[in-house]
Amino acid sequence: MDAGDKDQPRVKFDSKKMSQSSQVMKTSRRGRPYVRDLHDLFSTMVVSLDLKTHRNIFKSYSNSFTTDEACSNLHNLKFSQSVRLPDPNNPSKIITTTSTTTFSMERQMAKGVCQIFMDAHLIINASDTSSRAFKDRGIYLITPKGLHVLERFISKNGISAEHLINVFSTQTICLKLLHLERRPIDDEILVNKQIINIVFRRFVGRHPNYSPESHPSKQSMDKDSDKGNGVPVNDIYMTKAAVSSEVADIHHTFASNAALDWLLDYTTIAGRDEAAEIAAHFVRYGLIRLVSEKGKRGDDLIVTVNYAQHPDDTVLECQFRAGSKCEYGITPAGRRAALWETGSTNESSDSLDRSSSSKHRDSHNLARQQSKAGGQLQAQYAHERTRDAAVAVASAHHKESNTGRLKQILDDPALRSLFREFLQSNFCEENLSFWLDVQDFKRKFSTTSSAVAKPQHFGLFSKSSDKKGGPSAMQQHQQDINAMACVIYNTYLAPSSSSELNIDHGLRAELVNYVATIKREAREKYGTEIKPDTNEDNGLGQIPLQASQISRLIVLYERIQAYIFRLMATDSVPKFVKTERFLNLMKTFEEYQETLIHDKSTPPVPPLPKENEGSNSSLRSHSVHSLRSSKKSHNSTEALANTTSNTSLGSKQSSREDS
Repeated sequence: MDAGDKDQPRVKFDSKKMSQSSQVMKTSRRGRPYVRDLHDLFSTMVVSLDLKTHRNIFKSYSNSFTTDEACSNLHNLKFSQSVRLPDPNNPSKIITTTSTTTFSMERQMAKGVCQIFMDAHLIINASDTSSRAFKDRGIYLITPKGLHVLERFISKNGISAEHLINVFSTQTICLKLLHLERRPIDDEILVNKQIINIVFRRFVGRHPNYSPESHPSKQSMDKDSDKGNGVPVNDIYMTKAAVSSEVADIHHTFASNAALDWLLDYTTIAGRDEAAEIAAHFVRYGLIRLVSEKGKRGDDLIVTVNYAQHPDDTVLECQFRAGSKCEYGITPAGRRAALWETGSTNESSDSLDRSSSSKHRDSHNLARQQSKAGGQLQAQYAHERTRDAAVAVASAHHKESNTGRLKQILDDPALRSLFREFLQSNFCEENLSFWLDVQDFKRKFSTTSSAVAKPQHFGLFSKSSDKKGGPSAMQQHQQDINAMACVIYNTYLAPSSSSELNIDHGLRAELVNYVATIKREAREKYGTEIKPDTNEDNGLGQIPLQASQISRLIVLYERIQAYIFRLMATDSVPKFVKTERFLNLMKTFEEYQETLIHDKSTPPVPPLPKENEGSNSSLRSHSVHSLRSSKKSHNSTEALANTTSNTSLGSKQSSREDS
């Protein structure tokens, strides 16, 4: 197969007339759908599944699904999305545009797609976590990475997913997933020295993350949270008989397969080949090196990266070998790039340069303390972007900058949590809660989505059953929007409410009068069917609101939201940036920033390739990659290629006016 064939989409969708438009699911040169499409398809499937407890022999697995359930849902999967916008001709009316996307695939194709989900570490075999193959009659769980992807999808599309509340409340979710930027042309990861350094720092952590095997005292720690602090590392100790003038203890080593698993678990990398490619760039930039190579080479996955060395354009080659007996170690350059700090010359000695003097016990104690401190810091500040947000908040000096400060605080989860604690101590937490609730309410009202799998009926009532499947989810979401509008009013704005806001009298009077109008019109229309949640004179009860009424409430909520925003910016933010906790946070990041000053050797970013350049320009470093493996690791790609004609997608759009 030539390069032109590789770039052709593996999955094509039939074209229908008039109301249906044909679409193509793009696939990369690796035979996988683009990562964004892959995550959307995975999330749509999970939302449509009924996750429940399944048994295998003597064990039960909660929040799981089977192979048959996944294939059945992918056989006929429908995703509907409604977008509400004001009518340009009549702003008092709302135009609702509904788009429906239907996926249809045969069982073999569905298994191939699920295999890609498994390769990306979105799902895992519940009974055999070491298995990499998607099997028949298997039971599967969503991984922490899969839950992260699912949560983003639900939040972005405004999906009502009450049936998944138990999943998110009982299972671990990955909070620190590193989203790697990709080229829109071929979905390849953008690579240069700066990007590789960022990935590497997250890969190794702030401090050496020694595995429980090398530190028995850490056996009780949660395995996933410990792994989140960086790839587990060990020290290799030589016996006295083996020690010579050129051989000594080796510190900070890790298994090659563990490196690939970490990259798949904590980044948006979608396969072992991509993970090995990033690891090969670690080798290319001298961050890691091979220290032990044992066992059979026939079972290894080998990735070679060829790149041009400027200025003479000499082609160099770097290789990463993933095998059960392959060990890599972090080089001195890698430790400098990771910004690891040590207390003495002996502790920072070059173990990969075979230093004959080793004080491993002292190094062990120091590494334990550093790993513990690093874990506490990372648990408190889940995202590295908090550093940039905190610096932006602190660097503003003028009164007009309080608005910008507050925007930075609201956009960053860690700073927002710290700000909430400050407001709580000052008895005005309801201001932030109201602002966030209104933001969530506006997002859910503007975009409503649902994902359902049409049941496969073969009886006389198959058509009527299928027609009832889609609207019910959308109707449930409409009821949730209605309830959310009422809850916001009853909680923050109704007279004598539990968290009543201190707002302008004119705004409050206008809102109360409009709510009274809604209640009066509802009584005239529905009579005694209204069942208020709170005092009928004060609260907004269970009244079926029209889209235009909700839209008017949103306008009033936005005006109050702007008032609360100005109040927090002028009154709360200036006090917050002077608190001891915020100043300590800034001090930590300033020390971290100073270590980055010397890391300015990032080469310029090459331009993107043109569309007709083919797959040989798949990296910004003009690299060419060769993959070879004795194992058949691309069964899912073959399944996609063999079942191209069995997949179809239709997209329907309809518009209606809600008065």
